[in-house]
Amino acid sequence: VIVMVALVVSGVERISGRVAASTVVVALGTLIAAFGETEVVWTGVVVFLSSQVLEATRCVATQHFLQRLRFSPWEAAYYISPPTAACLVVLSAVLEGPRLLDLDSPPPVLPLVTCSVLGLGINLANYLVLKHCSSLAMKLLLSARDIGLLAWGVVALGEGISALQCVGYFVSVVAFLAYSYFRACETRPTVPLSTPPTSAEAKPASCENIERTWTRMLRRRGPVL
Repeated sequence: VIVMVALVVSGVERISGRVAASTVVVALGTLIAAFGETEVVWTGVVVFLSSQVLEATRCVATQHFLQRLRFSPWEAAYYISPPTAACLVVLSAVLEGPRLLDLDSPPPVLPLVTCSVLGLGINLANYLVLKHCSSLAMKLLLSARDIGLLAWGVVALGEGISALQCVGYFVSVVAFLAYSYFRACETRPTVPLSTPPTSAEAKPASCENIERTWTRMLRRRGPVL
């Protein structure tokens, strides 16, 4: 919902009423599934909402670069990665630097390199989704991914699930399918109906020239018996 509001306010994308309604229903289904499961801590709520607002702003700005300014995913990564890496280095040096210096052995290189490569692949995949779809579609796909992870945990790992959670996730899945259908209908190219040509349009230029020539010849010779 926050991403949808950011898209409308920034003017990056127009959202129809039925797409907005299906998005709100997806959020309501997720809220129903999470209702009563955890204790509300208002500090966590504020931090969560702040992160969602910042994430929505980042997604909308990236979509503007990719769609309006016609950047490729590689160009977006080229311009966005350096400031992102600088911010991460500063925060990691402040928060994790002392613990890193206290280690007796050097940090494992292979897991760090693997995480870096996987992070690059995830960012490029996100850029592709933002370029060809929208940030709203990406957030809804993440919600659908969470439902898939929950189903895997129930089936493969034997985790418990309440009836209220089943209802909430069922509502979210149905609303996501409705969103996909509405977006497909809106992006489907419409073929204009062809109108039948008039008598003047149906005749080619050569036919008109032949008729004019015969008319002139008949006028010159007079009536033919």
